[in-house]
Amino acid sequence: DIILPSTPSWRNENYYRLVELHRNKALEKELSPEKKLLLLKCADDFLPPRQKGCESLRTSRVQFDPIVACSWKVTDLGIACKMVADRNFSTESYNWIDLEQQWRVFTLAYDVLRYKSVLQEVLADVNFFEKYSELAAEEPNVWMVLFDLNSRQYEPRKSLDKEQHRSLREARLLVPDKKVWSLRIELAATFARIRIRRKARTMEELLPPRLRTRLPHLRRSTLITGFVNTFKTKFQDLLDCLCERYNITEVQGTSCDLEAGTLFVDHVAPLMVNCCPLARADLLNSDLVKFNHFIVQDRSTCLGAAVLCHVIDRLGLTGQIIQTHVQTPPASAYFACLLSHNPNIKKLLIFSAKERKKTYEAYFKEIGANNVRVFAEDFQSIATDSGLFSNVTAVLATPPTTNTAAIAPVDMAISRNLDLQLLYQLTEENEILESPDHLNNIQRRSLLKAMAIPQIQAIVYETHSNLAEENEDLVTNLLNLINQYAAEKHYQLNMNSAGPTSVAETENLDAEPEDDVSPIQTDVLVQVPQCDLFEMLNPTDLCPDGKNCINYANEGLYLTLIQRKEVTKLDSKYMIKMAEGRGLFGRQVSTPNVRVQSKQIHRKRSSSVKERHSVRPKLEIERLGAPTLASLQRNIIFTCGQHVSCQRYCVHMQHAKLPRLPLLARTWWHLVIKHVKRFVRFKRMPRVHLVRLRPGYFRKNHIPLAMHTLRL
Repeated sequence: DIILPSTPSWRNENYYRLVELHRNKALEKELSPEKKLLLLKCADDFLPPRQKGCESLRTSRVQFDPIVACSWKVTDLGIACKMVADRNFSTESYNWIDLEQQWRVFTLAYDVLRYKSVLQEVLADVNFFEKYSELAAEEPNVWMVLFDLNSRQYEPRKSLDKEQHRSLREARLLVPDKKVWSLRIELAATFARIRIRRKARTMEELLPPRLRTRLPHLRRSTLITGFVNTFKTKFQDLLDCLCERYNITEVQGTSCDLEAGTLFVDHVAPLMVNCCPLARADLLNSDLVKFNHFIVQDRSTCLGAAVLCHVIDRLGLTGQIIQTHVQTPPASAYFACLLSHNPNIKKLLIFSAKERKKTYEAYFKEIGANNVRVFAEDFQSIATDSGLFSNVTAVLATPPTTNTAAIAPVDMAISRNLDLQLLYQLTEENEILESPDHLNNIQRRSLLKAMAIPQIQAIVYETHSNLAEENEDLVTNLLNLINQYAAEKHYQLNMNSAGPTSVAETENLDAEPEDDVSPIQTDVLVQVPQCDLFEMLNPTDLCPDGKNCINYANEGLYLTLIQRKEVTKLDSKYMIKMAEGRGLFGRQVSTPNVRVQSKQIHRKRSSSVKERHSVRPKLEIERLGAPTLASLQRNIIFTCGQHVSCQRYCVHMQHAKLPRLPLLARTWWHLVIKHVKRFVRFKRMPRVHLVRLRPGYFRKNHIPLAMHTLRL
């Protein structure tokens, strides 16, 4: 159910809706100041109060011991071991202490899953399970303690207190820990031999390229990336608070250049801040993060929203914006924050929430995002002419993907409500080479639905995948499909308006087959309105001074911009143009989308020499300039299974269906050959005398015995 913007019924319906909208705005201006103040007060009652400064944000702080990130506690081994051993472990129901513990445990579990093949090779080399067969059923526990031992560089563990000892006993890690410690020398030697054999300088180089850390600075112990929640506080106030409370200095540069105790404001994604506090746990457990003044989120999931907001500002779009799927709730919250600074954008509509609709609504209410509506229905299942899409002008398409290009899987898993399945998916033994059918179907239907809505002017398609069938191949195929549909639609309208082919011309050809009749020449030029066609553009350059300073592939995502060739703005100019087309200003202006130029030429033999001299050059020029079958197929785009029939061939086929006349030339030659043979057999052939005839003044080099080619 694709609706083109040039459809008259849709344009008229949209015109009446805009007229009603302008009437309502005119009525609002006529309201009395008391009523207007009352309306504003009612509308602002549910908005959270905006606070200023660092002192207003400071509440009772909960102090935690400083934790050196990337060095987990003993108590974290138990929960991480459960996550590695059971793929269906419920991480949401676990009683987490804070965000820092989540990050430590998920990082440990992800590292063990990454190095699983290396750990299995080391244990097999020392015959570990042959020596301790009772531990064969607890292989994930052995992986965990072996990875912990290698991370400690085979140093003895510090004395355990009662709580740590109890956590190891409950996780059944005490016995594997003792057995692995007894073989520490053999295990260390095995690790060294494997590294020497594979010429690996570090443990990271033992992994296949897809499992290695692509940006090492993202694994830095104290790096935190997030954005300022402008629904609750001002941007500059929070920066001042960070610098004052945590002794952080603002610098210019990139996240690779940051040192401990510094931060810099992202120059590509607005409201994003990258900081390296002296103690990561102090910031993650602070009231700034607890009360959602500063929301931790990976930068790669926010670039698509930043690009679309820049496109909306550049094109001057108004109305509502759609996000097809929720990648992570913080990423959608960042999109809502950016849109709240644009007065022309009213709402952000988020679809495909399904059973998590109430969870998402509670989250957006908690952070103060009042410009968001969440729908449980799938975006691709809603009708194109639904009232939900009546005021939508742009779409951020973020369908589910294989996430094979994710550069920060731990942060992505935590932001997706502690998604443990993502870690298992990215650490599979076999590399993902093609997208599953169900994911490819969702991606295709979502993007096609976004392009089928007539008022959509721009679409940003975002995936965290490096598979071509999820990225450029999918976008290119759907772009060609929607443009072919528009061309075919206008061609069918042209054929319906042209009417059936005249039969009188065929009868004239049948009546005088001996005349020199040229085939009917018809030039059909189908003009598709630019507002019905899409084009694929490079994402908008967000870098200052127009410098191309960002590589989306290095950020772990694929990003492309799909935009209409002619952007239609639903403003006063559009209404005036529609009114002119309806004839409200005196005369009706018709702008046909299809122009048809038909040239029909019938040439008959004539005895007049002057007429031939005047007509023939003109006919030759028109014959040479007539379109061929190949040029028609290039000018008109058709879907698979359709073709254009050759008009000259149709003329010949019409003559072929006529009753055949005697083939005079062939009969004449048969009789001549028969007569010559008989004369040669019985008589002597006379000598042939060649005589050159003097050509006449009006004689032309005509073919003797002129007749139609079908009579040969």
